[in-house]
Order: sequence, then C-alpha cells, then structure tokens
Amino acid sequence: MVCLEALALGAPVVASDAGGMGEIIQDGVSGVLFPPGDAAAMADALERVLNDAALRSRLSEAGPKRV
Repeated sequence: MVCLEALALGAPVVASDAGGMGEIIQDGVSGVLFPPGDAAAMADALERVLNDAALRSRLSEAGPKRV
C-alpha cells in the first residue's frame, strides 16, 4: 500500500521489482525499478532520480495517473 500511496501523492518512487512492485511501477515512467538484492543498482537508481530534475518531474506527473 505504501507504494500506491506514494505514487498517488506524486512522489518519485524507487523500488525493487520484487513481488508486486514490478506490476505496479512502470520502470522509467511512473517510477524506477532495480533488481532485488542488487545494492549497486539501487544506488544507481537513487542517484538517477536525485540528479535528474526532468525525470523526477515526469515520475511525479505519471504516478497519480498510474494509480
């Protein structure tokens, strides 16, 4: 539920694609996914979102629409 709530509020979501997250989040569209257990990929995904204002804006707009 936390993921859906964050998307609904327009928060840029970075999550592992384990479980249902891969079905909820469209990678690069409504959030950014990384493989489970891959700390380097998680760090890359977080850096990508933190350093790319245009990406954050797109994710923030797409999240509520996805929910």
